[in-house]
Amino acid sequence: MTLMEEPETSTVVCDYLVIGAGVQGLAFTDALLGSDKKATVAIVDRNAQPGGVYNHTHSFMTLESHSYYTGVGSLPLEAAAPGKDDMLAYFQQVMQKLIATGRVRYFPRCTADGGSITAVLNPACSWKVDVRRKVVDATYARVRVPAAADLPYAVEGGVTVVAPSQLSSISRPHPQYVVIGGGRTAMDTVLWLLSEHVAPDQVCWVRPREAWLISKEWTDCSQYAEGMQTFNETVASLQGQETIDDLYLMMENQGVVSRIDPETMPSMFHYACVSQDELEKLRQVKDVVRLGHVFHVGSERLVLEHGSVKIARGALHINCANSWIQDSRPAVPIFSPGRITLQLLAELNASQHNFAWGAATIGFLETQDHEDEQKNELLLPARPSDTPSQYMQACLDEHAGRLWKDRRLANFVLISYPGRWRCIGAKKTGSFFRQLEGRKDVYASKLARLLEMNETKLQKCSLAVSSAASTALNSPRSSSSPKSAASAEEVQDRASAEEVQDRVVQAELVLRADSLRYIQAF
Repeated sequence: MTLMEEPETSTVVCDYLVIGAGVQGLAFTDALLGSDKKATVAIVDRNAQPGGVYNHTHSFMTLESHSYYTGVGSLPLEAAAPGKDDMLAYFQQVMQKLIATGRVRYFPRCTADGGSITAVLNPACSWKVDVRRKVVDATYARVRVPAAADLPYAVEGGVTVVAPSQLSSISRPHPQYVVIGGGRTAMDTVLWLLSEHVAPDQVCWVRPREAWLISKEWTDCSQYAEGMQTFNETVASLQGQETIDDLYLMMENQGVVSRIDPETMPSMFHYACVSQDELEKLRQVKDVVRLGHVFHVGSERLVLEHGSVKIARGALHINCANSWIQDSRPAVPIFSPGRITLQLLAELNASQHNFAWGAATIGFLETQDHEDEQKNELLLPARPSDTPSQYMQACLDEHAGRLWKDRRLANFVLISYPGRWRCIGAKKTGSFFRQLEGRKDVYASKLARLLEMNETKLQKCSLAVSSAASTALNSPRSSSSPKSAASAEEVQDRASAEEVQDRVVQAELVLRADSLRYIQAF
């Protein structure tokens, strides 16, 4: 797709300037045009083609959730298990369809500041832009994939660290493959290595945190409504002494969630979906390092938060450690004068991090006859869930019932694609809401109690973190190095080089300070 306008000789006039051609920007635009038959849109994106993060993800990526959870309303995503190429081809089709309306102009490889559109490679090439209504920020979430160029740890010279997107170019064997990270990208990487005939005992998997995983079979539309009803009734059955961990264990027994290591209680929840077949393959990897985050990658040793481990010289390290979820920006009002900031929606967030459905809902509401203040009262923004307790907060938010107060908005949410209600179907949707009626207060009160108990626990942890950070800041370097919490067999000798020790101490202090801020934020 090329730029048809001549720079500096034409002004781009549009009702909405959408910055970002990923799933959010396209879903918003599609819903907006479907509800406002006169609105015009200019879409600007730094990438050469639409698709956002899919332009940068690994080639062996497969959509972890079912395809009916993403895409745009006017062109459903048909592929059952789309990969990277499928997703990029789909978004090309979406963009072509939007341009064909005659109301959308697309500017790839460009940036925008509200007053002008500028080519990425030539700042002298620019267009003036006249936005008659609003600028739409579809990049606020800053979803990104792990990259080797922005590592969260130090790397010794001569050590090879690659991003998952670079794996397809690796053409020689390595004595060991060290996967750093515990999220879905790391799982994809482990599964890919196994599919490439790498033996499970050649893989070292560094998992700083264990994660609760959604069972993919449960997300199928044929089972989803029943699964949500089961979850609600499980919450209602709580007697008062259970914890959030207890609730997850109940969900695990019901087949709703799973974990790679049945002996370890997870502290992470990123909505990652995994099939039973994938879970069995992931469990083949036995060399799992649970000593916290990586601080330093050496030629024969990894230095971590709670110790160090020996690795094979010449090992290939694969960075899957960056987390856009942990680094997510705080939620801000979605609607403001002259601006719309696309974000996750609290009442559509408990099933998935469904950016597409949320962006489409925002696009529809923008066309309705409401003031910005009224719109913000109907749609509450949400940060992505990082921990099991934050997921429970998302479930509680769904019971708030804000968006259901507007009949037209509620109808859009129920019948729009992509969205779980449209996929479940009218019969099962009706059954779910009838079951929910009259019981919503019970579910909400039980969830609120669990979260209150968890908050008390976090406050105690906050005091402990504050005390530990204060002790570390006032202690000599020799007593501030990380202490191992693992067995003697798992933890090797401490790295002795002074420069490595300095780096470890500094990283530990930063981590503790960040942990304190994170706990206080929730």
